[in-house]
Order: sequence, then structure tokens, then C-alpha cells
Amino acid sequence: GVGLARGYLNRPELTAERFVPDPFSVAPGARMYRTGDLARYFADGNIAYLGRIDDQVKIRGFRIELGEIEAVLGEHAAVRQAVVTAREDTQGEKRLVAYVVPADASLADIEPLRAWLRERLPEYMRPSVYVVLEGLPLTPSGKVDRRALPAPQYGREEPGGTFVPPRRALEELITEVWREVLKLERVGVHDNFFELGGHSLLAARMIARVRQACGREMPLRWAFEAPTVAELAARIETAIQQGWQTASTCAVAIQPHGDRAPLFFVSGFGGAILPFQALARELGPEQPLYVLDVNSLSDLTQATVTLESVATQMLNSMRMIQPRGPYNVAGYSLGGKIVYEIAQQLDRDRETIGLLALLDCSGPGYPRIRSFPLRAVSHVKYALSFRPRESVAYLAERFLRLKKYFKRASPRVYPQVFREDDPASATEAARAIQARAQIIADAWRAYIPQFYPGRLTLVRAEVRAKTPGVVDDDVVMGWGKLAGKGIDVARLHCAHSEMLHAEHAQALARLLHERLTDCESNTLAELHAASVAARC
Repeated sequence: GVGLARGYLNRPELTAERFVPDPFSVAPGARMYRTGDLARYFADGNIAYLGRIDDQVKIRGFRIELGEIEAVLGEHAAVRQAVVTAREDTQGEKRLVAYVVPADASLADIEPLRAWLRERLPEYMRPSVYVVLEGLPLTPSGKVDRRALPAPQYGREEPGGTFVPPRRALEELITEVWREVLKLERVGVHDNFFELGGHSLLAARMIARVRQACGREMPLRWAFEAPTVAELAARIETAIQQGWQTASTCAVAIQPHGDRAPLFFVSGFGGAILPFQALARELGPEQPLYVLDVNSLSDLTQATVTLESVATQMLNSMRMIQPRGPYNVAGYSLGGKIVYEIAQQLDRDRETIGLLALLDCSGPGYPRIRSFPLRAVSHVKYALSFRPRESVAYLAERFLRLKKYFKRASPRVYPQVFREDDPASATEAARAIQARAQIIADAWRAYIPQFYPGRLTLVRAEVRAKTPGVVDDDVVMGWGKLAGKGIDVARLHCAHSEMLHAEHAQALARLLHERLTDCESNTLAELHAASVAARC
């Protein structure tokens, strides 16, 4: 803003870190200073102060306000005080730990607290470990001394319902895998993998280990559909009894119940599934939700796979759940083109399509991106519009961002998930995930969308990155000439990468619910009109 300093003297890296481009200003070269405060910037120029970023933690890409979790825990009648921290477990991963002082003399069962948070907070904000204390340690000034909080035991040693040990060989095998993957001392057959600290990447590792131990192929979706030891063992036993034919679908049932027509969703690159649990809760118990899992597809080889063949496999899985239309499909990012092709195939089969929703998915040739050298020149020209020190700071900041991008894009990301102490998962599972992601990405780039005669819903991320050399000025993101009945544009106040984050689940669910209701009404009207015309 006005009066902002030029930067730190002779410290370009720190200047680039703290003095950042101002996304709220239209003035060329406008910058902001990172103070460490958290605020909301309104269109009229007012700023609402929300607190300090120091009270935030970032776990698995989600930025979490610890105070929000503490407030919800404190509302429970059995809790007198609660503090939540983020601590690294035995394998170096950050996990949320809740320290609870009970209102009564003792707290015999943690499960009511888990259920309480399950109803009120998304999965990524729920602690995986609870520690019950007689009182919280305090500093001389009377504040909670977070550094003095005891280290938790990551083996479910806190009071937590009835512990049920493995009852048969298959449960014992799965329990042993979970103990190794989650680094826990003990696991009960009714413990939930994700409530014990598991996430999508660890689920892939766990399924790879169980697959190797059983000598059978099994899809990743089973980790989400059967998240306890008992449920997973039962799923495997049922599959064996049925000749292992149940693994032929790629549809993951996030919310299988409800009277409305199902919504089938395809995720973006990598095929994340966990984020859809928050969306399912917000959509409500009457709306079935299935995720079409890229990682459960069969016969994916570089030589034969096309986006059309991927869409066909997913459509076959949809028809196993819903034999006839109207069909509702939605896709995020890369998944948007897949559901667009699914809609094309449904249209060719003369099936009724209710909702076709693309979430921040670009059309063919969009956005218009200049070559890397031209983009580099654009950044240099842009930097030259600043004062010399500001130019250096801007270019340093761009270099650091480029360095972080290549670090994230490195193929070593996958082997880091499947660690050296687990050779089977570090090779087979890691290579399989990486290979599938690359195959789907290549098919996505080669796909040329054709004209679609129906109506399309496009959900745009409102927070658009301003990047020199990238032209992003089309409100319909390149789909304008492809939708025969027009495009319904909706906006979600977030960045592209945040669209499926749990903090936006309520807004996204409300938006999708409105479109699904409209589509139901329109479909019923069309069917009624067709029936009247047939009688005439």
C-alpha cells in the first residue's frame, strides 16, 4: 500500500519473502508486507482482523485454526478445558493432538468426543490422538504452557471405548500392517484408519501391503469404503467368496444412501478421495455421492489408453450403480474433461443427462500460455517497472517459486511416501501410482473435446493467479463454443488448488445442490412434455 518500505537492506531473499505482490490492487507493481496477522480484506477497503497466523498450522496442505477445534471441544459437557497442538509422530508426520481436562473426575471414554467432532468438523480438523490430563500446565503469567504438554502415545493408549483385538487370521494380518504403516503400538478391529492418523497416501501404502500379503489385487477405494480392520477383512472375505469379482468397479461409495439421483465425481491429478467426505456431509444424507477413482482403473497402458477409454471404464462403473439416467456428473480440473467425455458417450447412447459440472477445468487451448522463454521475458519486463531493489526482490521471489514448483513436480515425491523401510510399497505401489498419473495426464493433453449439445455448468475459482505470459481473460475458460444449450457460470471464492478443501465444502455443496435441484425440475418438465407429445 501507500508508504510501504522498499524492502530489507541488502537482503533480497527476505524482501521477496515478506514483500509480496498485492492481489487486491490494480496499480502496477503494488505490493503488500507479510506482518503475520490474519485478516479478511473487503471490497470497500475495510480490513477485519481475525488473529495471528502463529495460531495456525498446516497439515497435508490444509491450513488449520487450532482455536476453532479447541472451541468445539470446549462446548462438550464432559470437557472443562481443551488445548489442541500439532506434533510430529514417530514417522515425522504432523498430527493433531487434543489435550483434554475432563469436567468430572475422570473421562472413561474418548469415543463421545470423537463423535462430537465428527458431526461438527471436517476430517482434516479432527485430532487423531487424545490425551486426558488432570490440569493443563501453565506459565508464570497464567497462560497455557504448550511446550510443557506431555508427548502423546501414538498407540491408542488414551481412554477410547472398548478395545477389540483381532479375532481371526485375516484381521491379525491387517492389524499388523496398520501398526507398521501408522507406527502404532496396538490397533483394534473397530478403529478407523483415518481417525488413527491415516490419509490418502498412507492408505495407498497400506493397501499395497495388504495386497502383497494376501496375494490378491484390491482397489484403493476399499480403504475408504471399509475404513476399519473388521470392515476391510469382511470386504476381502466377501470378495474371495464371490470369486474376487467385486474389484471390477472404480466407483468409491462416499455416501451410498439417499433418494436422489447419485452424483458421480471425478477428482483431479492424482485422484484424491478424502476431500469428498466433507462434501458428502454438506450435501446431506439424501444425496448419494460416488467418486470415480482413477487409481482403480484396469488395463492402463501408455500404448492403448485414451481419455475416451478412461471415460468408458468409468461409465461402466456408473451403470453398475445406476443402470439408467438421468445421470449427474461433475469433475474437478483434469477430471472435468473426463466427465465431459462421459457426458458425450451418454448423449450418444441417448441417455438423459441431468447435471454436467466442470470445476475450474480449462477448455481446449485455454488459458493461452506463451512459451517458457517468452514468459521469462515477460517477468523481466514486469520487474523493470519497479525500482532496482524491488526488481531484484520480485525476480528473487519468482525464482524461489519456480524452485518450489520443480521440487513438488519431482518424481521423487512418490518414493518419499513409500519409504525405504518398506521395499514392496516403495517400488511396486510408488511406480504404479506415478505411472497411472502420467498416463492419465498424457491422455488428458491429447484429448480434443467435441461439441456437446446440452447445457454445461462451470464452477470458477475466483482467486485467479496473475502470471505474466499467461492470458486468462475468458469467463467460460475456453468452453464457449462447445455447449449447445449454453453455460451456467458459478463462482467459488478460492484458488484453483483449494476448491476441494474442506473449508470450501459448504459453499460448494450449496452451489451443487442448487444446480442438482434445477436439473431435476428441468428433467421432469422435459419428460412430462415428451409424454404429452407422445399421447398427441
